[in-house]
Amino acid sequence: MFVTVLVIAAQYATSHSGGMTGQTNKSGDGQGCTCHCANSNSNTTVTISTNATSFEAGQTYSFTISVSNGNEVKGGCDIAVQSGTLAAGADGLQLSGTQLTHTSPKTLPATWSFTYTAPSTAGTDTIFAAGNAVNNDGGNGGGNCTDQWNFASKFVINVTAPQRTLVLSRNSIAFGSRRVGGSYTDTMRISSTGNATVAISSQSMKTANPITNSVTGSANLSAGSSETQTITFAPTSRGSFTDTLVVASDANNNNLASPTRQTVTVTGTGVQAIFNGANTVNFGSVRVGATKSLTYSIANTGDDTLFLTAPSITGSNAGAFSITSQPTLTIPPGGNTSVGIQFAPLTKQQLTATLSLTASNGVSVPTITLGGTGTAPIVTILSMTDLGTGRVGGTRNGSIQISNGGDADLNISSITISNQAQGSKFSFTGSTAAVITPNNSTVFQMQYSPTSERTDSAIITINSDDITAPSFKATVIGEGGLPKMAPLQTDTIKFGDVRVGANAQNFSLQIKNNGTYDLVVNSIDVTPSQFTVVGKPSTVAPKGAGQVTLKFAPTAAGKVVGTIIVHGDDVNNPVDTVYVSGNGTISNFDIPSGISFGDQKLNTSKDTLIKLRNLGTAPVKILQYGLTDPSNGFQLFSDTAAVRQINPHDSATIKLRFNAFKEQSFSGTLSITTDEGSSSIRQIQLTGRGVNSKLTIGVSSLDFGTVDSATTLVKSFSITNTGTAPATINALTLTGSTEFAVDSPKTAFTIAAGGSTTVLVQFAPVSAGIADGTLTISSAEGSSPQVLLHGIGKGKVDTTQSGSVRVVAPQVGFVRVVPNPATTAATLSMGLVAPLSDVKISFYDAAARLVASQSVGSLDEGVQQIPLTLPAISGVSFVRITSSGMLVGTVEIVITR
Repeated sequence: MFVTVLVIAAQYATSHSGGMTGQTNKSGDGQGCTCHCANSNSNTTVTISTNATSFEAGQTYSFTISVSNGNEVKGGCDIAVQSGTLAAGADGLQLSGTQLTHTSPKTLPATWSFTYTAPSTAGTDTIFAAGNAVNNDGGNGGGNCTDQWNFASKFVINVTAPQRTLVLSRNSIAFGSRRVGGSYTDTMRISSTGNATVAISSQSMKTANPITNSVTGSANLSAGSSETQTITFAPTSRGSFTDTLVVASDANNNNLASPTRQTVTVTGTGVQAIFNGANTVNFGSVRVGATKSLTYSIANTGDDTLFLTAPSITGSNAGAFSITSQPTLTIPPGGNTSVGIQFAPLTKQQLTATLSLTASNGVSVPTITLGGTGTAPIVTILSMTDLGTGRVGGTRNGSIQISNGGDADLNISSITISNQAQGSKFSFTGSTAAVITPNNSTVFQMQYSPTSERTDSAIITINSDDITAPSFKATVIGEGGLPKMAPLQTDTIKFGDVRVGANAQNFSLQIKNNGTYDLVVNSIDVTPSQFTVVGKPSTVAPKGAGQVTLKFAPTAAGKVVGTIIVHGDDVNNPVDTVYVSGNGTISNFDIPSGISFGDQKLNTSKDTLIKLRNLGTAPVKILQYGLTDPSNGFQLFSDTAAVRQINPHDSATIKLRFNAFKEQSFSGTLSITTDEGSSSIRQIQLTGRGVNSKLTIGVSSLDFGTVDSATTLVKSFSITNTGTAPATINALTLTGSTEFAVDSPKTAFTIAAGGSTTVLVQFAPVSAGIADGTLTISSAEGSSPQVLLHGIGKGKVDTTQSGSVRVVAPQVGFVRVVPNPATTAATLSMGLVAPLSDVKISFYDAAARLVASQSVGSLDEGVQQIPLTLPAISGVSFVRITSSGMLVGTVEIVITR
């Protein structure tokens, strides 16, 4: 057992030479280096030390740990912390998990360095440590606890929050009003009044325009120190400015609870004088040689004093302008002054110069343009002075329009006429003195009195104050002339055939003037009234021609002869005559007043030809066909395009179709427009009706009930035509049992609109059993209604019947007429299986029409003999027996007479 313990102790001394953790007296650790000895030993001293006197949250501090024992050779350690973090130094410690331990035993006395980082929040923290001293024999003295360990005293750390306090010496800076363009500064102090260095991350203005700041200190401000902050206000424009200096740091008081301690509001107002004056001074129009004075006003609308320099006038036309009074050069805010300027143009043109003014303190002064126009009048003749042609011996009036093309009033003193003897033929009427304003004109009236057929001229002189042409000369021309009416180009005009009531026939006639003066056409006489003149010229110019339109509009058929007489002022040929003739013709357009298509089967059409005749002596032109058709039932064919004129005593046809697409009445109007004047629109009334048949079957089925074999039962139903057209029944076709047959009608038949027809169907069973069939009614219109047939045959009742037995009803054993074929007298024999009441016998002809009837009353069961009163008919007929209105039997008989 002793040997075993020695072996274990040797293993412990050897296996932890590279360090071991979890052996401090921190809660949760093992209680010391018990692998060396169970108890601590005060011979081993373990000390934790540091130079730090206070500890701030989140900060890192340097520590040492020392192990000593005068009896041992080597030593090791284990270090733990409660809340902070540990880091090894560079002298033999290592981090294992969260604890520090030696990398290898160290010769005693031994010292190791490490760092401690405090928690991020204030509070109490503790560093724990254990140290071991060994004799380095690898066996712990044979297990006698020669290796000695001990705990260090717990190093309790009071972690405090750092007091980083930043104080700004001012919370606002006001620069007041400062002139734009200057630069103005002010200062303030930033102090660290806490117990820790304050790290300043930024110091800047929010906008930095036009207020800026400059920093003279460092980014870190140690406790108790301060630095100077310089604020600069450099306004570049007028107005109030506000900005904020924001100091961002890690100071404890840099929070939203006390924002004014960390911001400084900076205000300032930029002030500046404002030169307020017009950019131009316009003198307008000033007559050359005259002067005009104006005042240029200047106002200071800013908030600083305006300092001006003395004005001057510059530019290529500066000599036309001059300063007559100087302005005040110092103008307070809201004040004003003025400059007197005079304009004296020497030439007729637009003149400009510049009024030069400058101001100090950076005040902008606009370029001031001086402008004015030197004006003068100008004589201009707007209209031609050629007075044209005047009649010899008469007086021709004319005018001269004189305009002032300048820009000053034109004063005309007189207008004179000269040029040998011709000048006497021209004269002015009224005064020739006038004043004409710029861009206006005045008309002076003249007269020309020619004495012969020749050209005359004269010189007129306009005397005015036009400085360039005070005596303006122009030539006036006139010509004397006489009219000469040339003979008309034809003596006879033939209009030919013209229809009465149509547009008049036209003929163009020229009236020529071969003279040198206007020919006056006084009048044109026309006879008779069928001839007229349109567009008579009042005058015909020399060497010209006037157009006259002659019209012929006959009022009746036949030839018309007349004259056209032209009267002019040609003294040598005052009258000329033209003979006219024409022939009046008439047209007589004849059409039917109406066309009726009558009844037309539904969805069919009908065509008809309409004859158009001209019974007159003049052609008739068809201008337009128009179809008014509200129901769209009529159609006018396109061949009407070819029928556009019908010559005298001729005719033409057009085609019209009626489409009966709907069962209704149709009406419309065909309008034909011709060139016949007052009766140009003729109308044809159109009518037609779309009709259709509609079949109604009285029953959908016939049930014959039970019928004895070898007997015949006849039943009837009606077919009614409720339509508007006759209905044709092509066939009555039976399918199914052959014991059914159609009794009548046997052939195709027609039912008039609103009429009806009775159909007789017989059932003649030949044996017992059920019989079914179908009767199909085939109509010409395509419909095929059906009637279902049903009956039951039973055993034969009476095989001894004589005569012709055709129908047996359930209540009747047998029915016959004796003799048969019937004569004038006959007896009806019936075998009744039950009594009958209200028995009635009716006679029908072959067309199923009621002819006569007789009442019998009540009949008992058994064989009954009933005398018949035969009607006055002959041939095949039917005898029907009814009881209380119900059919009990039918017999087909032949009456011979």
